[in-house]
Amino acid sequence: MDGTDPVVFTEGNKVVHSGDTFGIGTHTITATATDAAGNIASEPFTVKVQDTTPPTLTPVANQTDEATGASGAVATFSATATDLVDGTDPVVFTEGNKVVHSGDTFGIGTHTITATATDAAGNIASEPFTIKVQDTTPPTLTPIANQTVKATGANGAAVTFSATATDLVDGTDPVVFTESNTVVHSGDTFAIGGHTITATATDTHGNMASETFSVTVSNAFIVSSGQTLTVSTGKTSGGGLVLSGGTINVRSGGTAIGTTINKGGTDRVSGVDINATLNGGTEIVSRTGVASGTTVGGGGSQTDLGKTVGTVVNVGTETVSSGGTASNTTVHSGGSLIVLNHGVADPATVYSGGSETISKGGTDLGAHVSGGIQIDSGLASGAVIVAGSQVVAGAGTAIGTAVSGGGTEIVSSGGTTSNTLLASGQETVLGGGRASGTIVTSGGYELVGSGGIAAATRISGGTLEVASGGSANGVDFSSGGMLQLDSGSHIAGAISGFHLGDAIDLRGLAYSGTSTASWKQKTSGSSASGTLTVKEGTNSMTLTLVGSYTSGNFTVASDGHGGTLITDPPVPGAGSGPPAPTPVPAAACPRSRRPAPSP
Repeated sequence: MDGTDPVVFTEGNKVVHSGDTFGIGTHTITATATDAAGNIASEPFTVKVQDTTPPTLTPVANQTDEATGASGAVATFSATATDLVDGTDPVVFTEGNKVVHSGDTFGIGTHTITATATDAAGNIASEPFTIKVQDTTPPTLTPIANQTVKATGANGAAVTFSATATDLVDGTDPVVFTESNTVVHSGDTFAIGGHTITATATDTHGNMASETFSVTVSNAFIVSSGQTLTVSTGKTSGGGLVLSGGTINVRSGGTAIGTTINKGGTDRVSGVDINATLNGGTEIVSRTGVASGTTVGGGGSQTDLGKTVGTVVNVGTETVSSGGTASNTTVHSGGSLIVLNHGVADPATVYSGGSETISKGGTDLGAHVSGGIQIDSGLASGAVIVAGSQVVAGAGTAIGTAVSGGGTEIVSSGGTTSNTLLASGQETVLGGGRASGTIVTSGGYELVGSGGIAAATRISGGTLEVASGGSANGVDFSSGGMLQLDSGSHIAGAISGFHLGDAIDLRGLAYSGTSTASWKQKTSGSSASGTLTVKEGTNSMTLTLVGSYTSGNFTVASDGHGGTLITDPPVPGAGSGPPAPTPVPAAACPRSRRPAPSP
């Protein structure tokens, strides 16, 4: 007896072992044991290896494609199938029982596609996805031009028009024309006046395209390109339309009323032209011509060699040439008024976004600038600047300007102003500029920059600041106010009218707390004057004042900005009066109100 004997496993004549890899299929294995005496025992058993796992498909996303033609759209897609046994398997795409491929054209609608992979063992994996082909693109309409036609009778005129609509899917679609809710047709009779027509095309999938155009039926004349209409002496024309390339010539003694001049059209006026509309067109008013109530728009232009009254410039230009006079012109945003040598504007109103330019030799009398800008290289007299600006440049002169509402007057090199009134407005005198006789009332502010000169300024509740390099020649106080002299500024002539309620800020003289003010009377009587010397340590500043004072009339204090403030305080027997101004906090320093230099 052996006890135990080894067991040998064989498949056919081949010895196999537990743990060996067996191919797919059924394997018959024989287990055999032989004892020491040569006795043999054996038994068979089977090992079946099978593949029942289907391949794995990569997901395929649903997609939506826009139709590119009547047959639909090309769609692209892909998927791969991996298998434990095969490695990879081919993927077949079907719609119903039909095999389809990536790159095929699919008709408009929703298509359910099935991706299928079958491995060598016949295991099948499949997944569906959708392809939606849609038409959301509207038709394309051919442009339709606006048109103006002349009435052929009391009912108006027959008007023809056409449009076509092309569509990616339909090819072409019908076009329907409507005016408001009424269907109209080419060839219909349209009444005198303006008509807005809408052309609409709708494709088979409900996508709509529309465009509008205008039809104008005129009961007056129409001047087309290359044509000239002459309005002779004693004749009157009304309601006409001048198209691009056309001209209306209003002779002396002739009258045109309500003419519209389109871009490229010309209106020549030697007679009278009333209420013309320049829709991008040009109006030329000759020496004998008068244009009243012209409206300039669309980039149009009016040239005035004669006389214009009440022109309104929206988007465009009015130019007043030598010998021309423009009365009561109004300039809106996008508009401009140009007054050339020997031209006169009397007056103009310039609103925000509008501009007036006065060239050398040109004149404006009494302009009202409300948010706009006036550039003066000629003569501006009596202008009122409210929240707008006046720039006096070159050889320009401004007389009697009134500035309020936060408006500004800028006097640049070569410019001069006289008798400007500043009421809640500002005047800035730049290098080479000169301002004479400016009156600075409460809320007003005059700044004299480097190289600028202010002469005979009257401070009446406002502030005059003379910056470094600036010069003031003669200052008169009236009803309170502030004279600020910055470091490096120059004061020439005498200061008159200094009394209780006035202040002089010596910004360039540092305050140390040991300041002294001493008065030296030079003359007496009606022309009394003297000098006030303010000392701060080793530094001092001397001012000439008109009047009779004593050293006790003056108080020296800090101005709150490092400088020295001079006031005229109450004295015994002087009676009551307004209190002396207190030092101005840094946040309210007048210097902080300086505008940026303008050209």
